[in-house]
Amino acid sequence: MASRFFVEKVWGKNFSELPFHNIPNLGIRLWAKLFYFFWNTMTGIFDELLAHPEFCQDKAWRRLNYLAGQVLLHEGEAAEELFVVESGLLRVSGKISLPEHRSLQAGFKDMGPGEWFGETALLGFEVRRSATVSGVESGQVLAVNANFLLTFLSNHSELGQRFFQLLFAEQCQRLQMANERIEKLLAWGMESRGISQHLT
Repeated sequence: MASRFFVEKVWGKNFSELPFHNIPNLGIRLWAKLFYFFWNTMTGIFDELLAHPEFCQDKAWRRLNYLAGQVLLHEGEAAEELFVVESGLLRVSGKISLPEHRSLQAGFKDMGPGEWFGETALLGFEVRRSATVSGVESGQVLAVNANFLLTFLSNHSELGQRFFQLLFAEQCQRLQMANERIEKLLAWGMESRGISQHLT
C-alpha cells in the first residue's frame, strides 16, 4: 500500500515496528495509526497480495461478476476457492430440515464490500461448502485459489503469519455470534413451549 511505503520513507522504519508515540505531528500520527490498522486487516492483506508480482491474475485469483439472485456457492459442493466481496451484497444461507420431510432455506448473514467467505477451502482435504451464498444485489467478488494462496503464504511467512492471525480472530468472532444466536433461539423455544416458567 502507498500509505505503508510513505510512512517507511518518512521515518525510515519498518511499518509494523513504527513507534507512533515518537511521531511529532499529532495529525500525521493519527493517520499513521489508521493506515497501520488498515494494513493489519484482511482487506489490507488482500491488497498486498494483489499487488505482489508473484500473485498474478488467472493463476492466483480471478474477478467474478454476479447478479441479484445468482448463486455463487452451493452448500455441499467442493471448496477450492475463497472469496472477497468487492461490491454488491451477498447472503449466506443454509438448508434446515423440518419435521415431516420438510425443509427451508434460512439466511444466516448478509455480506458487503470488504467481507470475505469460503475460507474452509484452506483446509485442503476434500472439504465441502457448509452454506449457500447468493447475490442480493449485483456486484463483484475476487475468487482466490486456495492451494496457490497456501503455497504463497508458506513462502512469505511474515504475510502468512498476519493472514492466519486475522483468520483465527475472524473465526472466533463468528463462533461467538453463532453461540449468541443459539442461546437466543434456545430461550425463544423454551419460552414458546412454556418451559421457562418451570425453571428457577
